[in-house]
Amino acid sequence: MSLVHGLAGPEDLFSKLERERQAIESAVKTNSDVQLSDAIFNFSVSAYHLRDWIAALNLVPPQDLLSLFATHQELQACRDIANSAKHFQIERYSPTTQDVYVSATAASYVPGIGGRVKIRMLDGRKFEVCDWADTSIGAWRAFMTEHKILK
Repeated sequence: MSLVHGLAGPEDLFSKLERERQAIESAVKTNSDVQLSDAIFNFSVSAYHLRDWIAALNLVPPQDLLSLFATHQELQACRDIANSAKHFQIERYSPTTQDVYVSATAASYVPGIGGRVKIRMLDGRKFEVCDWADTSIGAWRAFMTEHKILK
């Protein structure tokens, strides 16, 4: 018995992740701060928990998943955003993400959002939200293809 309608395996969750990427872009285009907040949260939870689905099914060696997250700061940000939203505060590990913020310049000002939404890592590296989502999806696609989870 499944409690998740329509999601039978990692391939389905990956497809959901791609749909959530489109929701991020839609929220940016429509200048909806509430929709963007929801989309970033949903994307982060799916991107992080895809790891759990793959691990639970023993589809790859655990070290390969650890290496994937160690290599991609974007996926670390997904982990941190998902965990901070779920637990309010991260206490079980040291996060690598500093914050999600709006950078406002005259050229990038967006009514309703105020500017470009970015994710800032503790080391100072910054990702615009759509680029962060694209890179996260790309990392998962390459990993899942390499491990023959995606066809």
